[in-house]
Amino acid sequence: VTGIGGAGTNLAASSLRRLGVTIGHEYIDGSGSVSWIHAVNDAVVGQQYPFPRKGPHITTKILPEHSPVFEKVIHLVRCPVGNMAGLTTHTNWTRDFIWRAAGIHPNTDSTNQPPCLWAAKAWFFWNSHVETYADNRLRVEDFTNPEDMARILCKEGSLSCFSSRRAHLQELLAPNYRVHHREHGTCSMKEIFELDPKLATEMVRMARRYGYGSSKLCNLNFN
Repeated sequence: VTGIGGAGTNLAASSLRRLGVTIGHEYIDGSGSVSWIHAVNDAVVGQQYPFPRKGPHITTKILPEHSPVFEKVIHLVRCPVGNMAGLTTHTNWTRDFIWRAAGIHPNTDSTNQPPCLWAAKAWFFWNSHVETYADNRLRVEDFTNPEDMARILCKEGSLSCFSSRRAHLQELLAPNYRVHHREHGTCSMKEIFELDPKLATEMVRMARRYGYGSSKLCNLNFN
């Protein structure tokens, strides 16, 4: 399961693990990985993944011959407005990895690039890349609770989930159900349009294609 950072991969991984799936978040475990960084190959990028590798693929080096090939890829997406805001909390470590992979300069200070504009570029590039090879796409907003999320991800990924473990399922319910696990500010499509009209237009076109055109929870307006 992959997408851009802030789309809900942390929530997806924890939901699946609670149902007995051996899956890693930002690392590869028995059943695979839920990770935005695995949308690209570190050997191609030429830089180590920005998180320590764990599980059966432990390594501190870039090893092209050991680069994982996933049998199935699910593209997890989120409304660009909320996703951009979540991306602004990323550290220089992950911003640098995105720079190497996408050519988007991470230093918003020296380039006078507003954080939301950097996040908008990352959102558009990463999703454009993932959709070229993903087998299916899911919107994180369509899940009503983690049980629902895990059930659908298990079905789409052909994974074995222990849905009868009710005690564990109860732990997943609100108020702990959060798409993003770090506090962040806000971004808007109006701001992006004022800074880069072409990018904003392309982002809205993509978001509508993802099904966000009629969503009341995803404001794609430029005014």
